Amino acid sequence: MDLVLRNPFRVLGLSVTATSREIAKRVSDLEMFAELGKEKAFPLDLIELGDIDRSLDAVKDAARRIELPEMRVFHSFFWFRGGDAVDDLALECLSNFELSEAENIWSKQIEKSEEFGRLTWRINRAVYCLWMSDDLGTGTAHFEQALEDMGVVTDDLYEEAIAGVPGADQVSVDRVRELVADSLVSHAVKSAAQVYGPNAIQLIEHCWSFHTDTLDYIKGRVTKPLMNTLQDAIEKSKAQREKGTSVDDLRRKNGLSKVEHIVYELRDSLGESNPTFQAMANGFAKEVVLCSIDAIREHEAVPTAIVLAEWSAELPSYGQTREWLLEQRRRTFTWDPDYCSTDPHDDDLSDIEADLENPTPGDEDDSEGKPLRMKISKAKEGALMKEFGLDESILSESEFRKRREKLKALIKSGKERGYVTLLEIIDALPTELLEIETLDEIENILKEMGIAVSSKSEEAKKQEQAKEQEQSNLKITTPRKVPTGITTCPRCSEKFEPDEVTQYTDFGVRCPHCSQSIVL
Repeated sequence: MDLVLRNPFRVLGLSVTATSREIAKRVSDLEMFAELGKEKAFPLDLIELGDIDRSLDAVKDAARRIELPEMRVFHSFFWFRGGDAVDDLALECLSNFELSEAENIWSKQIEKSEEFGRLTWRINRAVYCLWMSDDLGTGTAHFEQALEDMGVVTDDLYEEAIAGVPGADQVSVDRVRELVADSLVSHAVKSAAQVYGPNAIQLIEHCWSFHTDTLDYIKGRVTKPLMNTLQDAIEKSKAQREKGTSVDDLRRKNGLSKVEHIVYELRDSLGESNPTFQAMANGFAKEVVLCSIDAIREHEAVPTAIVLAEWSAELPSYGQTREWLLEQRRRTFTWDPDYCSTDPHDDDLSDIEADLENPTPGDEDDSEGKPLRMKISKAKEGALMKEFGLDESILSESEFRKRREKLKALIKSGKERGYVTLLEIIDALPTELLEIETLDEIENILKEMGIAVSSKSEEAKKQEQAKEQEQSNLKITTPRKVPTGITTCPRCSEKFEPDEVTQYTDFGVRCPHCSQSIVL
């Protein structure tokens, strides 16, 4: 880490308490040595950590970087300090490249201390761990240890840490803390491993030891780029809607799904009660609802609208915005476009399965008293089987039979009534195939067979104004409780994501692995 290896105090071979006069004299001496082509060594060079550049330019640059009191205090947090016999022993171990031994000496003394331990133990271990943070094997653990120590040193031990550093009394405490925080966040962001994510948002949970104001600063530092990205996506979607969004764009969620993860990252890092997060979450969920409304008003694309409305209800939202989007979701589910086809029924249909030609007892046409004959063309049969995932080479025999029975029941219901509802199609489809494109394709195939697709049943339409239907709709307006992150089942201990859930209860969900009811 350059803050350690290229630290101005290391380059100049000075302690962090060196005065301006001592710095000027050392610069003069090193410039003379550089011009003569000679090298100068000092007690705390610690060559084992890496080479030291004491060229003429490097010496001048080091002096320039600690010229201002603010920067002198800042750089003092990133170099070793002499203290007591413990520090002397540990630094000697570093000089002999006994790295683990040096770390253990400081750690054992800190652990034995009643509170924070000596300042020099803490700050020296922090500097050592920062240098080790570039190690491929232990880098993450060392960096998190350095975060803990730096938080303690810049908060609880700050006054002791700056004592003796010339000009420290002229420097703002908050400014120094922000400089230290900036350097640590930048190091995490630039890390090749990206352990804490591209924007280091996961770094926040490891900064618990920092001063409250510094922690808020770190949160703002790592979340601002994410908020900007989220806001840009919202503005882009809004601009597309105003210009005229195509159905295909809406099916792809208008590009909003690409940044959905940011909403949950912000919630996990800032907390659900954070006003800034709530404002961003409400803005995102509202834009999803507006896309759903656009799908109906501009394109009458009910399946797309329903998927978007359901998605908006699953997203975090708060206050009046939450109430508004749930109302829009209810309206989407009860919207009644005219989906009845005027095309004549296709009389040239072959059977999807032989037993469909022979109805079970009681399967008779009420008007003519004749058996119902389910005839479907081979082309349509193949298309429907494909959309329902009926592939015998992949599915087990029982799963294949189960899916086929659901398909037969759906077609039979459609032939009897002349239509099927969108929710019936969704219920018949396997969960893993529940996509907007699949729903649209099945709808087109059924229409070609003479079966219309409606957003709700004829019975629901007749009872919509009745009190019973209002109570039924209440179940729709009240969202089921859904998990918002990874959930661990208390029975089988398996973990699952929200999109793996297929069964909901009045108080939560059922585990997709063992069907255990889980209260949320």
